[in-house]
Amino acid sequence: MTLTTALARRARWQWVLALGLLCCCLQAFAMVLPAGSNAPTMRVGRMMDVAEDVQGKWLLSDAIAHDADFAPVVAENFSAGFSASAWWFRITFDNQDDVRIRRLFRVDPPRLERVTVFVPDAAANDIDLRRAKDATAPGWWILRAGMAVPIQERATAERLLNYPLSLPPGQTTIYVRVESRGMITLQASLLAVDHAREQARAQDLGMMAIFGGLAILAIAALLISVMAGERIIAYYGLMILFYLLYEMGVQGYGSMLLWYRIPESSLLLFNVMTLFELVFAVELLKLATQAQNISRMVARLLDTCKFIAIGMILAAFVMPVPTLVSMGLNLAMLFIMIFVGSLLYLAWRKSGAARILLWSLLPVLTISSVRVGDFLSLYSLGGYGDLLLPLGYLASMLFLATLVANRLRLAQAARLSEQADSLMQATYAQEALERAISARTRELRVAKERAESADMAKGHFLARMGHELRTPLHAILGYVQLLRRQRRADVALQTPLAIMEGSGRHLLELINDVLDYSRGELASLVLRPTPTYLFSLLQSVTDQLSKNDPSQWDRIRLDVSDDLPSVIWVDGQRLRQVLLNLLGNALRHAADGAVDLRVRREDVDGTMRLYFEVCDEGQGIAPEDQERIFEPFSHDKASPTATAGIGLGLTISRQLVRLMRGELSLSSVLGEGSRFYFSIPLEIASEADVPRDRATVPFGRYLGPMQHILVVDDVLDNQRFLADLLGEAGFEVTLAANCDEARSALRLGGIDVALFDQFLPDGSGWTLLRDARQLAPGMPALLVSAAPPLPPKDWADDEKGFAACLLKPIDVDILLAALSEALNLSWPSDDVSSTASGQEGEVQDAAAARASLCAAVADGDIFAIEAWVATHLEDSDASLSGLARALSRAVEAMDFTAMNAIVNASTAALNTPPQACSE
Repeated sequence: MTLTTALARRARWQWVLALGLLCCCLQAFAMVLPAGSNAPTMRVGRMMDVAEDVQGKWLLSDAIAHDADFAPVVAENFSAGFSASAWWFRITFDNQDDVRIRRLFRVDPPRLERVTVFVPDAAANDIDLRRAKDATAPGWWILRAGMAVPIQERATAERLLNYPLSLPPGQTTIYVRVESRGMITLQASLLAVDHAREQARAQDLGMMAIFGGLAILAIAALLISVMAGERIIAYYGLMILFYLLYEMGVQGYGSMLLWYRIPESSLLLFNVMTLFELVFAVELLKLATQAQNISRMVARLLDTCKFIAIGMILAAFVMPVPTLVSMGLNLAMLFIMIFVGSLLYLAWRKSGAARILLWSLLPVLTISSVRVGDFLSLYSLGGYGDLLLPLGYLASMLFLATLVANRLRLAQAARLSEQADSLMQATYAQEALERAISARTRELRVAKERAESADMAKGHFLARMGHELRTPLHAILGYVQLLRRQRRADVALQTPLAIMEGSGRHLLELINDVLDYSRGELASLVLRPTPTYLFSLLQSVTDQLSKNDPSQWDRIRLDVSDDLPSVIWVDGQRLRQVLLNLLGNALRHAADGAVDLRVRREDVDGTMRLYFEVCDEGQGIAPEDQERIFEPFSHDKASPTATAGIGLGLTISRQLVRLMRGELSLSSVLGEGSRFYFSIPLEIASEADVPRDRATVPFGRYLGPMQHILVVDDVLDNQRFLADLLGEAGFEVTLAANCDEARSALRLGGIDVALFDQFLPDGSGWTLLRDARQLAPGMPALLVSAAPPLPPKDWADDEKGFAACLLKPIDVDILLAALSEALNLSWPSDDVSSTASGQEGEVQDAAAARASLCAAVADGDIFAIEAWVATHLEDSDASLSGLARALSRAVEAMDFTAMNAIVNASTAALNTPPQACSE
């Protein structure tokens, strides 16, 4: 069964209901017209005489003078068609009663523009109405009404063309002048006043009900179109809306309610609305049949009607109204014929949409054709014409609503069926997707477990590798420091030992860089700013580079501005690491050229920033390599020292600078050197905030009774180094290679302090610490390890840990300082650099040397300062020789400000003590 057949069968009873409703409405407004002077309504069409005023310039006196030009009207309805003439009507009433008769003289239809009634004094007496004296004809009154006449100027404040009369006994003649640029078709009647009022009220109520129904249906159609997304319903709603406005204008309600301030525009406005209705009707038909292969001729005809209507809408404000009305009515009749013909053709082509639209619009199209014929004066509908079209629209809309509802129900059923199918397919697809997700999840779980296993293996490897690499360096660097601090060491061996220590520390830095980068520690690094002497930090950087390679000390030039603060808040360890990387790279790539370290102060928006710049005189870096060298394990391929280092220094330096809220940048030109620079925001600190750390422990025997120390390390070289170092410091040393040997030594007692390696063959230093608390309560223990402290998982947060954690390779000063703090030891006051062997003679004490330098700088004695520098350039005390080298450049430039800053920074510089493990 097709959709159209189903709709037709389901709507048969609605057809019967709709036709019954139409007949009832027509019967309700039908009127019986009895004859006689006392009848409620009397048609006076055949009582009128008519004369045409072609120029439209007659006055009442002229009409009376042209009495011979009046001719009788032969029908009840007078139709003059479209005419620019003014039409005069003469009507004579004969009151055969002995008393006055009050009546309403009515002219239909209400769409006439201007209807003026001239009433003699005898017929205007004793009546309350809006009237004016006719100056050209004494004894006559003027009553006006019509669509173009404002309400306040009409004879009665009504939409209908009503004129109150008081007819005296005998004959009374009145004249009526009609002007209308639209179709002139005229009906005149005489009504009883009460009957006319009741009839008008009933008609107004009926029309308001019809207009209200049209408005509700139009709004409902527009809302449904928005919610359902159906343009066809929107076009139909717009058709109804514009027809409603048109009908309100034709019936006179528009000039009373909508555009009462511009009554002269009434005729123009409702004709424009007619044209809009045609446009939406064409779009409705085209949209309803868009799925059909309609012929090009039909489509062109419809488009032609639409474009003509649009053109007339645009030209409506300049086109003469009679022409507009005439063309609009003829176009409407033509459109109705084309519209009906198109629907019949498409219905014959088995278009379901066309059939539904044809049946739903059939009442409107039929009544519209009849109404247009009435307007064209082909026949007369009398008083029923104004009621037929609204009733036809209501019937059409009820029928269409029924058809649309059925169609929507069928469409909803089809959608539900499609949704059920789609849901079933979606269920199958979801099950397949869940199976794929489960399989993928298992694969990802396996991959995750493999990645975690690989990461764990990597962690174990890095921990083991760090231990294996640092362990031999521990012995190497330890013995080098031990030999350099011994008073009996040959002076000729100091330089080779310094080179060995510098190379070892360089190797240690490379190992630390690799391990830190591999573990990803830089990404989670947290800066720990502390009050730091700026000049001391800069001097320590140049001193360390000179200490590692004494041949480079005169290539580094330090250039600082005069406005630098003395003390700043900064993570000194990380800033020193960046500067050491940049200066080290510059020294390697600059061949024999000088390397400049420049430091400037910049104040930006109330924030102090320090600008650091490292410049060399090397061969420069090619533009294509300038960004690549910041990548891990990258080198400058054109550099002769490209194989030096492992290519992590710049990567780590850039990340550290970013942590300090700066950006490390490069500027380089081939053949002219390179410039690395960055600026970081810093805060000025007070010198009182600088922590006073424990000074370097002098090398020699401590004061007091001998202390017994237990050293637990599984590497024989480390045992020997610590035994030699601690033995020379005055400790009694017991060695153990594993946990069992350490427990045995602790059971024997007499152990004052212990050094535990973190990783042992049969356990760990943490496990041994727990046992030591049971075997030797109160004994302090220090952790010595090549890896960062790694407490076991069951280690409680409040469980006491080691007194200090020392990372291999151990610095001798740090180790002795940690033991001094753990055991509260005191040391002799003589400085390691204050005495030498008796064969070499006595050398000036370091403190006295610094005191004499301070006095010379304070006095501005340049000769004394030059003598001091010359004396200590080759001093065995590295701090004094470094100070002399730093001063040499300032002495050459006679820069006393720089001398003061260097001496103050050198005097305030202190070593950092070991950090205790957190509990």
